[in-house]
Amino acid sequence: MGTIMYRCPVPELEEEVGMTRPRPAPISPLGVAEILDGAVRLVRGNGRAVLTIAVPFAVARAALGALLQYAAIEATSAQVLTIIGGLLIAVALGTVQSGLLAPLFSSDLVGTRLTAAQSARRVGGRTVWRLAVLGLVVTIAEGAGLLAFAVGGVYLWGAWAVSAPALVLERTTVRGALVRSRRLVAGTFWRVWGIRALGWVLTTVLGFFIALPFQLVAGYLTGADLFDASSDITHPALYVTILAVGALVSGALVAPISSAVDVLLYTDLRMRKEGMDIVLALPPRPEPTGTGRPAVTAW
Repeated sequence: MGTIMYRCPVPELEEEVGMTRPRPAPISPLGVAEILDGAVRLVRGNGRAVLTIAVPFAVARAALGALLQYAAIEATSAQVLTIIGGLLIAVALGTVQSGLLAPLFSSDLVGTRLTAAQSARRVGGRTVWRLAVLGLVVTIAEGAGLLAFAVGGVYLWGAWAVSAPALVLERTTVRGALVRSRRLVAGTFWRVWGIRALGWVLTTVLGFFIALPFQLVAGYLTGADLFDASSDITHPALYVTILAVGALVSGALVAPISSAVDVLLYTDLRMRKEGMDIVLALPPRPEPTGTGRPAVTAW
């Protein structure tokens, strides 16, 4: 991806916040390519902070996935349930991770870099619990909708696409975040759903290539056939452990891109429907204490 320089709508604002680097995305309604490209730029530009937040989620996802994978080896009939379980784990952890990364990414969009600790402080303890509840609600509802009536799960995946950024950045409740997301998405459902789907394809492909060397090593050491799920595995524990390490590395590097896509979708919807790009172009307001460099109040 080539370097694209985006200029701040107000030159004076650019000077005040010290913007001497390229923007991850323009402060204007975003196209599909700008959202996907901007998501990758946001993750790369905040690598250390993103990894600090993402690694614990990657560890949890890899550990839970390993348990499901081991159960599938012992009972080959559980393969389908393993895949569904992996998707539900990804939804639950991904929702919480998107919320925790939202302050980090949203601040970078207006030229302010945050550390992982600063981003976590902006979220706050009470909001973390709300994020956990939100992740549980989204997982149960989308899982039930997918299992009982596939169209329901597909609809909720689009309608609740920006619920996590809305909860954190607007300091709302779990119910308020779900309603807010549905209202923002209304009228542009298939566009939002399609962009999320493209983001999922992008992260899945990147994740596959990152995890592939681990899969090859696991297959070589344990005799597993990557193309035959029913093949005999001489050392199941070793096989699952190597795959889990690959999933951990892949998840830590790739999963934040999906979170960045959600934050950019939220930003794009607010710019299109509420004119937030005009608000972001206003001169920065001073800190409440009246000291220090003026801060940009984005949300």
